[in-house]
Amino acid sequence: MATLHSTFSIDDVRDVLLHKGKRCVSIYMPTHVAGEETKQDPIRLKNLRNHAVEELMGTGIRRTDAEAYMFPLDEEIEVSVLQRHLCNGFAVFINRETHRFIHLPQSPEELVVVGDHFHVLPLIQASAIPREFFVLRLGRKNIALFRCTHTLIEDATPPDMPSSIHEALLLDLSEKGVQFKSTTPTSEAGRPGKFHGQGGESDVKERLHDYFKLIDESIHKNLTQPAPLITAGLPYARAIYKEANTYPHLLEEGISENPFDCPKEELQQKAVDILEPLIRRIQERYADEFRRQKGHDGERASETIEQSIRMAREGRMGALFVSENNHMWGRLNPETGDIEKHQEHQAGDSDLFNLAAIETLAHDGDVYVVEPERVPSGKTLAGVARY
Repeated sequence: MATLHSTFSIDDVRDVLLHKGKRCVSIYMPTHVAGEETKQDPIRLKNLRNHAVEELMGTGIRRTDAEAYMFPLDEEIEVSVLQRHLCNGFAVFINRETHRFIHLPQSPEELVVVGDHFHVLPLIQASAIPREFFVLRLGRKNIALFRCTHTLIEDATPPDMPSSIHEALLLDLSEKGVQFKSTTPTSEAGRPGKFHGQGGESDVKERLHDYFKLIDESIHKNLTQPAPLITAGLPYARAIYKEANTYPHLLEEGISENPFDCPKEELQQKAVDILEPLIRRIQERYADEFRRQKGHDGERASETIEQSIRMAREGRMGALFVSENNHMWGRLNPETGDIEKHQEHQAGDSDLFNLAAIETLAHDGDVYVVEPERVPSGKTLAGVARY
């Protein structure tokens, strides 16, 4: 598979999870964006690469084969990939099928893991908002749909989505002798430009509503997976769109300003600012549910790795909390479900917290890598089952 350099997105978690099998090498390293330390980053990466070779040899292969295994990374170190893509963190994923190099927005713990799965907990932590979301830009100049993560925004406007309120409305209105005059909103926030001629403002509102219904139909057709939708536009336009909307994941709160006054990256950040407290509230609801279940028979609340992995493999885990920068090394027998835990990392070990997270994600549960004080069990992990 060809080498991919990328900034982080939630798709990276999905892509990395697809690949498993023996000798999955995961490397995480904090990097620097300025100063003399940037010159040391390639040296530190090479040291981690050598550590990975030793770990590979611990799985029973010869040094020459382990060295060859890491060749895709060797090429990148030679061309100083870290200095060409300055970011706060760098992640490497290599196995027989694929190799991925990902630049992270946050500084991860320095880590090398070789196991049967890639180590994804730092990726999950980097994605504080675990699902993708969409921003619908409403304005009289044009309409656009953006797909976002907490670090990425890209145009995702469907081909069948009408792209311009301005052109569609005025073309129709001009045929009826209606003229449009743009005005600057005053203290009555969100009032649109004034329309003169037949029909007046109420007619324009009805036409906007009909037009937004077309947008709503396109949203339904093209957003096949549940994802939050945030509107960006003047309050008047957002209010009419809300009336026309039937998409069940439209958020009440939106970006109530002229969306053309800021670049799309700023729109994305404003949307993140809206989503982050919502995600925190979801986590708090899961935490409350954990405490309720713990107060009963405890069958739906887990605070041990054994119960958490069992619940996750059965597809019952609704949400898993893992304390950041904590590890539990050991091995899982996939046939029996038996778990062997080790005080210290041994060759061939996996992080059992990572295995619990992978199984949770594989069955559409949520995983939150959080500060230790936010794990509801007061320990290093906590899980709450769906049933």
